[in-house]
Amino acid sequence: MDSSTGHGYSAFSTFLSEIFRQRAERECDPRDVTDQDCTTHGWSIITSAATHSQLAGVLAGFLFTGIVFLFTRSGRDHTQTIALFTATFFVLAIDSYEYSVIAGNKPAEGRFEEQCPFIWSQMMPAAGSLGVGGVALTCGVTWLLADHASTSPHVPFSPHRWRFWRTPPPPSSPLPTRPDHTLSKLGGLVVAAMVAGTILLLIATTLDYFESVYGHRSGILFALTLVVGISFVISGVTLTFRRTYKWVRNSTLGHPKLLSWATYVTILYGLLSLVYTGIVTLIGVDVAGGPGNVVVSISFVLGLLGPGFLIGVLLAGSVPSSD
Repeated sequence: MDSSTGHGYSAFSTFLSEIFRQRAERECDPRDVTDQDCTTHGWSIITSAATHSQLAGVLAGFLFTGIVFLFTRSGRDHTQTIALFTATFFVLAIDSYEYSVIAGNKPAEGRFEEQCPFIWSQMMPAAGSLGVGGVALTCGVTWLLADHASTSPHVPFSPHRWRFWRTPPPPSSPLPTRPDHTLSKLGGLVVAAMVAGTILLLIATTLDYFESVYGHRSGILFALTLVVGISFVISGVTLTFRRTYKWVRNSTLGHPKLLSWATYVTILYGLLSLVYTGIVTLIGVDVAGGPGNVVVSISFVLGLLGPGFLIGVLLAGSVPSSD
């Protein structure tokens, strides 16, 4: 019994030692296990970039058609919606080009561990631009739904519904009317879902980016990414639901001040992403070694911090409401 126990303990100790030895070897140079497609966790940013480029191009074409359609409509003023659609078209067109640049990359043999982090640095603003474009497109559609609700025939409603402590009006008295907010509620729900889903995807992309650059997920960077991303998720969902509830309750459609800010900041973000992608393309070819702290910091700003603020604050604060 003692002999078998001793052999079992020895085998288990050897097994654990082998596991820790392999882990230590991976942590010594964790970036040396890669390929020409810069695969991370079984997913290649270079292989998938072509599909993302096509998606951004299709969305940009859809927006161009929508802009032309709004210009041909007579009646109500759609200036705010056209402006937001124009900024979104601009960002998605640039994003399609950024993804095509990523798809055309081919790291040099023997320099995968140096050039793949630079390609991931190109991926960060491209992913952020696609997220901003998708949410901005959804906000523009929500404005069209709200405009349709405000101009459609009003429906009767009971102001005492769900207020059990008040005496309901007599059956003979006519009920007041208001716009049918079915589409408005749907639009607010879709925007909230897009805000949350997009920022969560940007969080995952940022974590993979840090792992590609440093070879492992640092606890500090992991916590920083989660805190920043989840904060923008909470902000965006809260703003969207509050503004949608205010519009449904008051039934008077206004023009939020943040909509103009969101439009111009979206254009600025697209320009900065384009310039940064070009700079990183040159740096990744001429500089030996992985990206420095400056490149990583700017990638973090353009990949999560910037689009997170634009999505979770400006765009979420631009959904239809009564102000």
